[in-house]
Amino acid sequence: VQPIISNANIVTAVVMRLFPITCKSRVRAGLTLLLVLAVVPMSHLAAQDPPSSFDELAAEAAAARDVDDAPRAMELYQQALQLNPKWQDGWWSLGLLQYGSGAYAAATDTLTHVLASDPNAAQAQALRGLCEFETGDYQRSLADIQKGIAVGAANDPRREQILHYHEAMLLTRLGRFQEALKAYAPFAEHG
Repeated sequence: VQPIISNANIVTAVVMRLFPITCKSRVRAGLTLLLVLAVVPMSHLAAQDPPSSFDELAAEAAAARDVDDAPRAMELYQQALQLNPKWQDGWWSLGLLQYGSGAYAAATDTLTHVLASDPNAAQAQALRGLCEFETGDYQRSLADIQKGIAVGAANDPRREQILHYHEAMLLTRLGRFQEALKAYAPFAEHG
């Protein structure tokens, strides 16, 4: 009701400016206001009910993700995960979105939920390592990236390059230069 009243006040103000302030004009303005309110659809003025069930939230989160509305998708995934904290696909999707939006600390926590139920989730392990790299937690990052590689996260050529590159950088940052040179060698060989 409040949005309708506010919008009616706005319309009344606009109509009153269009007509001189006389009694006859006020009647005309009132009639015009009623006509405008009768013609303008009010459905967009009322607040929409938020999704209440887990399935609705999950579907809306996936839809928001699919249209690249990351902030809305993350919000919906978080709401859905409050209703169903065991939803692994939700944790994974939220972690990917957080990583993609630069929320590395949050993504690290989110991916930890994925790994709590599946310690050998290679992609989650490697992605958590990349998040830790971004937050400066180099020891943990190296451990996670190496474990991710060991359990299959580097099976795709693009991911393999990204993970091995970060592994080499981490070894360098941690002062493990001989290991770093070995890790950089394939990059030099392939130009």
